[in-house]
Amino acid sequence: LNLFSRYCIDFTTNSLPQATVSCQTCALKLCNFCKEAHRRQRGTASHGIVRLGVGLNELMKVRPRRNTVPPGETDSVARSIKCPMHPEHQLKLFCTACHQVICGECSTLLHRDHRCTTVARAGKVYGRFVRGAIEQTRPLEDYALQTVGRLNDLTVRINSRCEAVQREVDAFVDEYVAALEEHRRALVTQIGDIRQAKMEMIMAQKLDLERRSQNARAAIEFAEELMAEGSDVENLLFISILLKRFEQCLKPSTRTLDSTVTDTVQFLAEEEAPSVRVQTGVPLFGIVTTQKADPRQSGIEHSAGELATLKAHKRVQMTLMVRDFEGRRLTHGGITVQADLRYRDDDDHSVAISINDNRDGSYALAFIPPRPGVMHLLLFVDGKILEECPVVLRIHKLRPHYGVYHCCTFCSTSGSKVSTCACGGIMPGGYRGCGHGHEGHPGRRHWSCCGSLHEYSDCTAAVGKAKTAE
Repeated sequence: LNLFSRYCIDFTTNSLPQATVSCQTCALKLCNFCKEAHRRQRGTASHGIVRLGVGLNELMKVRPRRNTVPPGETDSVARSIKCPMHPEHQLKLFCTACHQVICGECSTLLHRDHRCTTVARAGKVYGRFVRGAIEQTRPLEDYALQTVGRLNDLTVRINSRCEAVQREVDAFVDEYVAALEEHRRALVTQIGDIRQAKMEMIMAQKLDLERRSQNARAAIEFAEELMAEGSDVENLLFISILLKRFEQCLKPSTRTLDSTVTDTVQFLAEEEAPSVRVQTGVPLFGIVTTQKADPRQSGIEHSAGELATLKAHKRVQMTLMVRDFEGRRLTHGGITVQADLRYRDDDDHSVAISINDNRDGSYALAFIPPRPGVMHLLLFVDGKILEECPVVLRIHKLRPHYGVYHCCTFCSTSGSKVSTCACGGIMPGGYRGCGHGHEGHPGRRHWSCCGSLHEYSDCTAAVGKAKTAE
């Protein structure tokens, strides 16, 4: 590698002398003469001097030897690195703006106007930064290790809890499946009992009909033989017996089937089986029933005079009882019940009515009449209208109030002291009526004439009993 000192000339050969060292601070190549001059100058005496002439790759492989460099010079083996953009220059400067190690040429070209410092000074400054960062990061390492330990403990707890919950789920599902199987066996057994009972009833009817058929046949044969071969006297002797026998055979009960025997057997999947819940504690649905709703036997249940006291704007509650063809109340719900409520003088508009299935054969009906008048109620059970329909409902007027529905006497009378209120409240300062937050006030709006809290209600005060707020 041929490097020359640019700052002196060898007059014996009239050429540039061979450079033997390099200044780390100035990034200059110096010959021996220039090196001595560089050391003698006060401004450059502290600059680091390194030897030249050894390749970078070889320097990286060779371990430096002690006491081989003259005092004041720095071995380039471990410290000298060439600039990749300017191979003839060493990386001796550090750009604080770009955080890059650069050479002298880079500082004047690529990093012009950037703040640069020497590698030695930057190494000390940033070394302190790195050591401080190490000390600050070291607790983070300890915290991370502790957190990992806590996370491991949490993992163990989560796995343990999940296993416990899985066991609970398995136990519940096993119990539920067992209850379902038991419920199915109970339903199958119930169906078998129903089949056997109905078959026995049919067999009993068949035997009875066969017996009646034999009796009728015997009576017919005896009567035909008597009429064909007997004399009038003989016929008259047996006429009473024959007439009684024929009368017995012609009874209506002998000519019709027993209505108690039907093919009504149905499965209601949406009905809860209460007996199963009591036995197992598991809610199961689905019941088998032989009952069928009969609109002819169903109707509204109410006490005497209950429907005669209906008032406008007051909630009306009724109960529809659904029965089977034998008049027995159904023991289950799930029946389709529909209602249509209209005023007799306004057939084009219906009044809203709510229907609630009580799941015991009864259905709660509720509505609020918007005005007085006569209403007609139509009820349908499984699409068939009840025999008692239309049910006539007479809605009466409310007894009118003679006072004011107000929050308090003070507000409704603009502070009058003489006005009173039936709620019994009074205000201090000579006020005879009630006021917010004072003694006797009911805490909500009310009628001044009778103290009733409901806006739509009968007035219970005697007319003209006392002067109230107006």
